[in-house]
Amino acid sequence: MSISKNSIGMFCRSFICKVDDKQLLFMLCILLIYSCNHTEQDASALAVNYFDITTLVKTDVKNNTLNNCREEKSVYLNANKETRLLDSIDWKKELEPLMDCDINKPAWKGRFFADTVKTTVSGITSVQYRALSEKVNVKSMIIEMRQNEIQRIYITKKINSFIFSSVQIIEYFPGKGFSIRGEQKAILMRSFDLNVDVKYICTK
Repeated sequence: MSISKNSIGMFCRSFICKVDDKQLLFMLCILLIYSCNHTEQDASALAVNYFDITTLVKTDVKNNTLNNCREEKSVYLNANKETRLLDSIDWKKELEPLMDCDINKPAWKGRFFADTVKTTVSGITSVQYRALSEKVNVKSMIIEMRQNEIQRIYITKKINSFIFSSVQIIEYFPGKGFSIRGEQKAILMRSFDLNVDVKYICTK
């Protein structure tokens, strides 16, 4: 996979991390981009075999863009926290980490086990997907619904390579925002935690 300098730059600017060690921040941006494991594919070749998270994300991108939505973003790097209200947002890029969780990649067909669980007390029905292959970096996806309306999507991602390892817990609330909890470990670097909370602020 090739990573352009422009992509790295835009990703770094999108996160408002405040740290003293600039070299650590630069390495952090590279690791997170590489961990996305994004593969460009011809849309005509994609087939929907499992839950389609991309439709929800594209809807958020469209609605947030048309309504000129702002966002409240909080970034936690280890013990450091910074929160800002952002007005100008490229929503397609901002929600790209969610698009990267698409489990309908052609190479992943047949590599998930699906199950449906109903909870009568809370009225929540959850559809759960579990990866059957170590080659799949999305290890699980849980879609929670109440009266056929999606309340939350809970995703676990794990990536291991000879350079680094990464564990991410992603919670997506369609139409509202998302959060990412990540632990990164890399060769010759201390392990670190990076957490991001994003809340949509729309007037409509």
